Amino acid sequence: MSGPELERSATGVTRAGEAGIGDPVLWHEAECGGYAADLRFWEQLAADGGGPVLDLGAGSGRVSLHLARRGFEVIAVDSDPLLIEALRTKAAAELAHVATVIAPMQLLHLMDGPEGRARVLEGLLTLIEPGGCFHAALLADMPALGSFKPEPMPDVRESEGMWVHASIPAAVEIDEEGLDIVRLRQLVGPDGTLEEEHNVIRLERLEAELLEAEAAALGWEVLERTPVDETEDHVASVIVSLRAPGGRS
Repeated sequence: MSGPELERSATGVTRAGEAGIGDPVLWHEAECGGYAADLRFWEQLAADGGGPVLDLGAGSGRVSLHLARRGFEVIAVDSDPLLIEALRTKAAAELAHVATVIAPMQLLHLMDGPEGRARVLEGLLTLIEPGGCFHAALLADMPALGSFKPEPMPDVRESEGMWVHASIPAAVEIDEEGLDIVRLRQLVGPDGTLEEEHNVIRLERLEAELLEAEAAALGWEVLERTPVDETEDHVASVIVSLRAPGGRS
């Protein structure tokens, strides 16, 4: 890197949901914003649903904005208030019933087990129209036990004032319950100073068969699965589709 000599300052490890260095919105956009392989699937599913779309874990709007630009009515929700503010979405209390709900980027792998997934599936039944559909992306296959180092190609975003957010894949650590995705986040200031930390995201094991069984037990109808091919930078996914009870068959 050209310019002032970098001054390094290690700041430890953060996990999803914890405060860390830099701008959370720019980290999210750097690490998730470049993924586009699934967009055509969400667009088609939204068109098939024929009504408003509720985007769970919307972040700063990767999928929500894509759909909105194409004329779909979208309600985006996320647990991070900074991402919600960035997207300027409605508060959960203002949600109307929707015809289609989507959960991209393996959101259901982050729900802390069967009880957390049950709360999601039960809560959606109070928001979705009778016969409305819920489509959730899961990992197509969980890797074998062990660990490996991904190709260290950084995801980079710059902000006004020349703050640079660079996120570098560091490791994937896999055990019987799930996997940890470890990234080295580097924040470079306008004066060349560098702060860095390791960020860890935990994805629990969740097969499509298990999610479908859990949903069926709560009254959801299991529909088709849609594969999303792997890309150079992202693993393959499968979109599990469910229909809420009460609609026309």
